[in-house]
Amino acid sequence: MSRPCARRTALRGRPGRSRGFTLMELLIVMVVVGILAAIAIPSYNEQVRRTRRTEATTRLLEMAQALERWHTVNRTYANPASAPNHPCTGLNTDPQRFYDLSCPTLTATQFALQAAPRQAQTADKCGTLTYDQAGRKGVTGAASGVTAADCW
Repeated sequence: MSRPCARRTALRGRPGRSRGFTLMELLIVMVVVGILAAIAIPSYNEQVRRTRRTEATTRLLEMAQALERWHTVNRTYANPASAPNHPCTGLNTDPQRFYDLSCPTLTATQFALQAAPRQAQTADKCGTLTYDQAGRKGVTGAASGVTAADCW
């Protein structure tokens, strides 16, 4: 027959010692979490910038299509007398935008579009995205070694 008091003491461990995590265990967990955060946060930020850049390239291509439709009807890419329905009229109305869209070149036979990064997007490696009537995709102000193919 065993004594009931001895069994309870054996289940609890040594008398006077509380259960919990040691300082060493907590430090190891904090180091592991820190390493994971150091890897995950920059990767997440790059993915967010890439998503915003994709939205800007999509808007540039939509503007180019609208300018081609304008050219088909009016035989010019230019905006005579600032027509309210011209594709380059009324850009950048959203205050939460991450790119400023513009039409720096509009002539009878040529157009050039650009999307310049702003706010948090200025940290993007691609800089300003460009597109023209010949379908040429480009970047200006990009980081060293970054090509248009990397950004488009």
